[in-house]
Amino acid sequence: MHTMNRRQVLAGLLAAGTTLAGCGQKSESQTQASAPGAGPEAGGGTSQDPVLTALQAAHEAEHALQLSLLNYAEAAASDHPDFALLFQAAARSCEVRISALGNLIGERGGTLPEEPQVPAASTLSENLARAVDEAKDLAENLYPDFRETAVEAKDTDAITLISYGVQVWPDAIAIFGDAADALNAGDSPSGPYYVCPTCGHLTTVLDFDECPYCYTTAREFETIE
Repeated sequence: MHTMNRRQVLAGLLAAGTTLAGCGQKSESQTQASAPGAGPEAGGGTSQDPVLTALQAAHEAEHALQLSLLNYAEAAASDHPDFALLFQAAARSCEVRISALGNLIGERGGTLPEEPQVPAASTLSENLARAVDEAKDLAENLYPDFRETAVEAKDTDAITLISYGVQVWPDAIAIFGDAADALNAGDSPSGPYYVCPTCGHLTTVLDFDECPYCYTTAREFETIE
């Protein structure tokens, strides 16, 4: 799915959830008239929590990017293993947040989005450019919108989790940019890569004692090599 199209779809989901929540509940008589004998669990009068919608949209966006990155890694595996490793590390970063988002969605009684469709891999340079564009869309457009929804609801758990997406992606984007520069120079990026198991922070150097975003200790970071 093209980046702009996905942004529009996810923004639509978020807007729909907010609109539903703002419409208010039907009266008891209206609910019974529309669905005799049906309780809230049957869908009469219930509305989608906008924060839950934001969590689901974040899950879908991260999952789409993860699948793209795995496609890119597979395409690069034989001829460009160093670049494949980078894509795998970034996909693992996505996986950390996907898991956390899924857990929070489940705790709130929500359902996980269907598996997204992703485009096939292209050339290495184009795949790197796509990865940067997709990650920037998450960091600069989607996640800030999702966080605003959580902040408005004063939902601390959602704010914390969604904020990770805002915080960690710029570092990954910088790593992708360095890899693109290396490719243009006829060189390769150098691993290993380290991924925080709590927020998914992706880094090439463990020059800190704790993750700058979630304070997980550096010794707990996963090594991708």
